[in-house]
Amino acid sequence: MPDVSITIADRQFKLTCGEGEEQQLQNLGRLVDETARNAGYNSQALTESRMLLFTSLLLADQLDELQKQKGGAGNAQASPATSQSSAAAEAVEKLAQRMEKLASSLEETVSAP
Repeated sequence: MPDVSITIADRQFKLTCGEGEEQQLQNLGRLVDETARNAGYNSQALTESRMLLFTSLLLADQLDELQKQKGGAGNAQASPATSQSSAAAEAVEKLAQRMEKLASSLEETVSAP
């Protein structure tokens, strides 16, 4: 399985992904990095786990908004842009779940004696 390095708020993370998923993971990493930077989480005052937690919550909020907009659109036929938004929303949701697992793992590692 290939390894991919991503940078989020000036912090380097090495992740393993499935074959052929490298570019998608890098793209998602850039999205998370942008979200973290826009929220001001590039401060070293926050622990990695808290920075990732807050960033995950922001992304989850954005995903929730997309889902609400999609639900409010009625039964209109999906345009290519809507399909891309849906795919992006699903990708963000998967990434948020991965980040939550990573944050939990980091918290367990930090709290272990």
